[in-house]
This record gives sequence, structure tokens and C-alpha cells, in this order.
Amino acid sequence: MARIFFSFITLFVMAITPAIAQRQMEALDRGLVAVQTEQGVYLSWRFLGTDDPLIQFNVYRNGTERVNDKPIDGATNLLDAKGTGKDNYVVNAVLKGKETETSKPVIPWTQPYKVIQLNRPVLNPEVLENGKKVEYLPNDCSVVPHQVSFCG
Repeated sequence: MARIFFSFITLFVMAITPAIAQRQMEALDRGLVAVQTEQGVYLSWRFLGTDDPLIQFNVYRNGTERVNDKPIDGATNLLDAKGTGKDNYVVNAVLKGKETETSKPVIPWTQPYKVIQLNRPVLNPEVLENGKKVEYLPNDCSVVPHQVSFCG
């Protein structure tokens, strides 16, 4: 009887382990970013946790012009020396020689950072009943009056 019970418990644990062991991940896209530089257009994109280790990439300028000579592997960035601020770019994932996925198209940023408007819920510090001041402060960024700048 103990042997049957132990076998049942072992099978149950083995059956639910894959469901428990699944890693929780965000639903991210390729995250392609293009930045205009003095040398051309620098492009960077994500290698996703679900990507095949053998995945490669093709970068296209203005929809049809492939920037790279052969599929890119071992990197998720590229400098397009012929690129300008007027171009648009996409990155296509390549697996076993076939393009499988296309990123959202992007145009190059004119500055090497992105400025994001910060809408603070309270412009002036709020005073609580106990006399303590509470102020909304952004974290992990530099603050410019009512704006946040991410550098780098």
C-alpha cells in the first residue's frame, strides 16, 4: 500500500513540475531602437528569452534595402554607415535561413537619448495629518523641470 501511495505521489509531482518550473516572462517585442550618429545610424534590438540560440538577424532600411551582407549572429546591434535620419528600419529574425518575424518599423532618434514628459500627480509637496511631507519623485533617472531624461 505504501509503495502504491509513493508511486502516486511521485507521478503527481512529475506531472506538475513542468508547469511550476515555467519561467514567467514579459511579453516583449524586438525593441528596435535607431539613433542618428556622426558615423551613420546605430541600431540596437533585443535578444528575447524565447529566441532560439541559433537565431540570426537581417536589418532593412526603408523597407527593402538589406543593410547587412549576411545574417547577423552573435550581436544585436549594427552601425549603418549609409543611414540618415530620414530612413526607417526593421529587423527580421532569421531561423534556419528563413525570415520568421519582422519588428515594428522605427525612424532614428536625432539625439542619443529619449525625453519623456513626466506628469506628476502632485506638483507641490503634500502634507499629511502627522505633518510629514510627501513628494512624488521619479526613480533611476535624471530630472529636468517636469521632464525625465534617460541618457545612454
